[in-house]
Formats: sequence, C-alpha cells, structure tokens
Amino acid sequence: MKIYVSGPPVSALEQGVTHSAVIYKAILKKFGAEHDVSLPIRTPELDILGAKDFFAAISKKIGAAEAVITVIEKGDQSTPAEATIASLTGRPQYILEIDSAPRLLRGLPGVTGGTKVALEKLDGQLDEALKHLMAAPKPRLEPEAAQPKAA
Repeated sequence: MKIYVSGPPVSALEQGVTHSAVIYKAILKKFGAEHDVSLPIRTPELDILGAKDFFAAISKKIGAAEAVITVIEKGDQSTPAEATIASLTGRPQYILEIDSAPRLLRGLPGVTGGTKVALEKLDGQLDEALKHLMAAPKPRLEPEAAQPKAA
C-alpha cells in the first residue's frame, strides 16, 4: 500500500527529535519494508515553490497515495489543510494526535479512526492505524483527475 504521511515537516529524519519525527521513524520502521511510505521531509525542491505550485505538488503526492496517516501537532497549520485535501480526494486517513485534533478534522469524510499518541504504545497504535486503513474502501488512483485544482 502506498501511504502518505501528513504532518509537520522535518529537515532530516535521522536528526529529528520532535514527537513528530519520533512517530515518522516508527512508521518507517514498522511499515517501510512492506509499504511505500512517503514522509514529510523538507526538500529544496518543495521549499522553493510558490504557494500554487506547492499546493499542486502536495495534492499530487496525496492523490497518488492509497491511504494517509495524519500526525497532528500543536501549531502546525499545514497538516489540517493536507487532511482536507486527503478527504476531498477520497483517501482513507487515520489521525495520530500528538495534540488534540480539531473536531472538524476527526469528522472529515474518509477518516477511519484516530488516537491520542502515547509513545510507549505507539507500536500497537500503528498496528491499529494500518488495520483501519486496510479495511477502508480503496480509492481510485487517478491523481491528475482526482486532485483539487489550484485556484
């Protein structure tokens, strides 16, 4: 399964010490061998894009995924927008809450479940996330047609 991970971007996974980075490392370790996992790691190519091109690039990544794991951290403004794009493109999504996710996000169409992250329970929480995503109806993978258009 191709999984897009939405969350606060990190510069380099091995250098990340934030809660998000710890979760990303755990996702990659848990799912990386059997699934194609796309993590929110900053790249120079994305960093130089203007707003419309950045929106199009992220929308394309989400549209190419079969499922989304959304990591919510306080103060992150982009992840709720990515969660909305995932919903609008019909991607099943599971929410991992470092800080409480807004009710609107938890209620988006396609959200199959979610949990408040506890690092000591993260392995089991990731199992639960994958179980939810695997049971969800599979989206049609037509990234060009399914993407929201940049205005």
